[in-house]
Amino acid sequence: MILSRSRRLAGLLAVVSFIASADALRREKNEAVTEVRRIRSQAPGPRVMQDLDGEIKTRRVACLSEIQDFRQLIDSVDAAYSDLAKNKQAENALAELNRGSSAKLKLGPSQEYKNARKQLVQLEKQVQSNPMSSQSRKKVQTPKPKRSAIRER
Repeated sequence: MILSRSRRLAGLLAVVSFIASADALRREKNEAVTEVRRIRSQAPGPRVMQDLDGEIKTRRVACLSEIQDFRQLIDSVDAAYSDLAKNKQAENALAELNRGSSAKLKLGPSQEYKNARKQLVQLEKQVQSNPMSSQSRKKVQTPKPKRSAIRER
């Protein structure tokens, strides 16, 4: 009789433990579903994404225009340096200045100009390789929660 009560209590204890585990799993599932819904509600809708894409395209066009203007300026300065390098009068004038000076001058772009040219090349590469629209980015989809084998009461 004591053995039978002991087994019965052990069985009841196992059932209570199972129910507690099931309740804990159900709470975790509900929390996960709530979190997924919260995250999905914060994602921008298609209209917002379309507006953002339009803004990105507008700013990109403006940026490309500025870069193109900067490229034309750099090219014109490079051409002027090239023409000066071929100019005998400029070469003679520079030689005359260097005769009476301890610091020797030379014709060519400054380090600041060389740095600006390098920055332009980097900008051109960056803009050409990065279209920057939401369609070009990978769309992250939140997986739908799987149905639980444990049914809610």
